[in-house]
Amino acid sequence: MERDPVDERIINGTRFTLIQRTREDPDFYCLMGRFFGSRSIAKALGMPIYDDEHRTWFLVLDAEHHPVACASLERKPGSTVAALKSAWVEPACRGQGLYDWLFTTRLHLAAHLNVKKITSTTTACSRHTHERYGFRAVGQRGKYSIYWKELV
Repeated sequence: MERDPVDERIINGTRFTLIQRTREDPDFYCLMGRFFGSRSIAKALGMPIYDDEHRTWFLVLDAEHHPVACASLERKPGSTVAALKSAWVEPACRGQGLYDWLFTTRLHLAAHLNVKKITSTTTACSRHTHERYGFRAVGQRGKYSIYWKELV
């Protein structure tokens, strides 16, 4: 299923396209397979990436339409609570603002869905981003920090 991009940006001379998918989309597993099957991603995140129900995924594609970053927002139908889940940016593409792009896109979707509270369990790599966008640390689970933010 071909859909219009959510957004496009040229960063350091490379065109990146942001698209939105759910597991019901016919091309979802073709796009996400490399993230689901990667041992190195699972090791870095502390767990594999899963295709759980009720997730909306955002993927960043490079100029050749290869996925180089992904992140999801999980929200059960009718709920006013959502969770930021499973964000990953390929190491070669880091430092260009792709994670921040995915982060703010998920926040905008949450606001559009009338979410009142967003939770996130994160590694040390993204703590700064969460705090910069007004998330508050509310706990610790092993090496993971638990954050939440109320949307107004």
